[in-house]
Amino acid sequence: MPSILITGTSGFLGTALARRLAADHEVIGLSRQPVDVATHNRTGAFHAFEDLRALDEFNIDTAIHLAATVGGCSEEDAIAVNVAGTRRLMRYLLDRGVRKFVMASSICAYGGLTTHNPPFIPRQLPMRPTDRYLGHDAYGLSKWLMEELVRDFSRACADADFANVRIGAVFDERDAFPSPPTIDEIPTWAFVALGRVALTDVIDGLTTFATAPHRPGERTVNLVGPDIAAHDPTVVTVQAFLKKCDADLDLSYYQQPGREYASLYSMDETQRDFGFVPRISVRPKQHEPVDR
Repeated sequence: MPSILITGTSGFLGTALARRLAADHEVIGLSRQPVDVATHNRTGAFHAFEDLRALDEFNIDTAIHLAATVGGCSEEDAIAVNVAGTRRLMRYLLDRGVRKFVMASSICAYGGLTTHNPPFIPRQLPMRPTDRYLGHDAYGLSKWLMEELVRDFSRACADADFANVRIGAVFDERDAFPSPPTIDEIPTWAFVALGRVALTDVIDGLTTFATAPHRPGERTVNLVGPDIAAHDPTVVTVQAFLKKCDADLDLSYYQQPGREYASLYSMDETQRDFGFVPRISVRPKQHEPVDR
């Protein structure tokens, strides 16, 4: 069977993804906490070269990199782990012949975790994967720099296949829907709070990206829900936030029929490059928990 390395297999996404892929693939898990969800599991940090040596015995076809230090981290940790550590992981794998990578980035790579002045305002809506980082937080910066690192490796390794995946705020649709903020309560990080995605859509998407036919080059795509995580239409919700920030954006996209509740993040590139479209609504009025 094809072999897939998943970093972060003890995490929320890693555990679910390893279970999904284990039926049809030899799954090699690497995480700092011991787990039993993959064909083979190794305990260690992806950013420590001595821990990576535990993978020497395996022939790895594809790498899915989920592990990271998360939002709220210090600048020192964000750069050391998410950027320098990812470089170490990728160099180790590329030197061993791995030529297919799925890299978990975040919609925070747009800058949406910024919580102080000036507030994060995107240049356009919906936001597209080609948009640059415009924020002021360590985690978002580290994810943007990780993507840039991948693009650099792509230029140097012309036969390798890289996918940077900007994942939204993930929730488990088997549980109660996280209560979205009302218009009066929209936080300064509104563009993250309103960009949710169901766990099943994330696992389906990552599986699709990892098993797609090999295509050399680098692609960056969004992976968010098909609509906005809010009670009100997109135009109403975003206008309320923009009014608080004394800002303006062209919202005509959401005034077209059928786009009244469309996501803040473009999924056109995801569909074009991988044929994948998320299917689970993240609107509170549409979402109902499903049976476990």
